[in-house]
Amino acid sequence: MRALVVIMLFLLSFKGYSQSLSSAPNSCLINSVKIYEDINRKFANRNIWNNVLILKFDIKSGNKPITIGHAVSIFNWQGKYFVYDINQGSFILNTSSDLKDNPLKAARLIYPNHRIRYAKYMVQ
Repeated sequence: MRALVVIMLFLLSFKGYSQSLSSAPNSCLINSVKIYEDINRKFANRNIWNNVLILKFDIKSGNKPITIGHAVSIFNWQGKYFVYDINQGSFILNTSSDLKDNPLKAARLIYPNHRIRYAKYMVQ
């Protein structure tokens, strides 16, 4: 339980972590990779699955949909999936499914109101 609290504090700290995260246009990939690397470094001795989810989904712009690309950091520890999304902040996915081999399902859980066109984990 103590490690779970440490992980949540670590994820929540990214809200104040903005000085070291990129502010470049489309920085979601840069920031997701940085967080992926930080999690690997800080929790190297724990049994944590960690990845970067790359996805494309449709959003509405006026009357027509536009497909955009995005990336989030996702990891699993003790059966819970934690996500850091530069747009949504940190949160836990409410699922009992194994998402390690199912990036499309992970993308649909993270963005349930969008039509997911593509989803892939960066690290295979």
